Amino acid sequence: MLIAFLLVVVGFGSLYYITLRDSKARLLDELNNISNNLNENEKILDFFVQPTGMAVDENDGLLYVADTINNRILVFELGEDGLPIDNHSDYVIGQKSFTGTSGDIGSKKTNYPYNLLLDEESNYLYVTDFHNNRVLVFNTTNLHNGLEASFVLGQLDFLSRFPTSGVDGLNNPFDLSFDINRNYLFVADNGNNRVLVYNTMNLKNGLEASFVLGQDNFLETVTGTTKYNFSDPSALSFDEKNNYLYVGDFDNNRVLIYDTTNLQNGLEASFVLGQDDFTGSYPGLSRDTFNKPYDLDIFSDNLFLVDKNNNRVLVFNTINLENGLEASFVLGQGAFIDSFSGSSISRFDGPFALEIDKKNQRLLVSDVGNNRILFFNIDKVESGQKSVYSLEFNK
Repeated sequence: MLIAFLLVVVGFGSLYYITLRDSKARLLDELNNISNNLNENEKILDFFVQPTGMAVDENDGLLYVADTINNRILVFELGEDGLPIDNHSDYVIGQKSFTGTSGDIGSKKTNYPYNLLLDEESNYLYVTDFHNNRVLVFNTTNLHNGLEASFVLGQLDFLSRFPTSGVDGLNNPFDLSFDINRNYLFVADNGNNRVLVYNTMNLKNGLEASFVLGQDNFLETVTGTTKYNFSDPSALSFDEKNNYLYVGDFDNNRVLIYDTTNLQNGLEASFVLGQDDFTGSYPGLSRDTFNKPYDLDIFSDNLFLVDKNNNRVLVFNTINLENGLEASFVLGQGAFIDSFSGSSISRFDGPFALEIDKKNQRLLVSDVGNNRILFFNIDKVESGQKSVYSLEFNK
């Protein structure tokens, strides 16, 4: 039984090496084949099959994990040290119980949830419900299995799922970030090649966005390689210290950095990482280039970037930003010219997402190909450093 389960893991580890737009049909087919090949015991485990997005609740000591293939979010209890108490989840969202795995619409269901964001002031958990073309908002104050969403963005109600653009539509939303000072929610609207900015002070179903980045207006959905266009935006992180929004521009192999102090539609980026200028889009393997940025997070002036196709996480010191900035450290590899996959405590096989536990100064990385989440201490970062804990099925 365990051998079959691990074969599924290894087989899936390479699936995200394809682009988000051009190979969506292939990605869906392969994910469905994997899900169909899992036997019933493997489907109903209170553990994940390929962890994707994460969110840490530092106040209540909880870790939320998107179990995308099983169309649910699992919740693990953390100890006082910020590490999981065990490898059994305590709650499930998106399904009524741990036995459910089907994707659907409604206020209690999800369909390929990818990334998560927790606003600890409001206790709202934001979930990108990818195939339902929406963002679900859950109030986690009274957490329980099958929790019902309070609000939906991207659709007018919980029974709609159509991809649209406009001021209130979404098309395959992928990532989220939040500005707690202005209550701005940033959503990477991947299928529309844009980032929407919502003012969440008065949340309601079908809330209209206040601003759009990546396009001149809410009707356009064009791709581009300029100071203000994207091609498949996939990752977001907001730097509250400088009001900078970092956007992972997936197909352009770069990160655009926006000064959002004076937000406006079609705002131009101030800096670019991964390329020397705003016209480059080539993938690379070095200190200042990468191959498909999947996720971003910033902590204490350090930007952590998932360089998925190179099986590594790059760490940039952002104090002196400039175009083409070189990374200071690399995790998952011993050197900046390496891209080996592996299953040791210092290697990745297709890293997918990041989460920062600020309270415990720890970086969490979902290591998709190894079906685990690795925990790294980041009070002092070093290249090639070892993880301190691994949340995995057989631990």
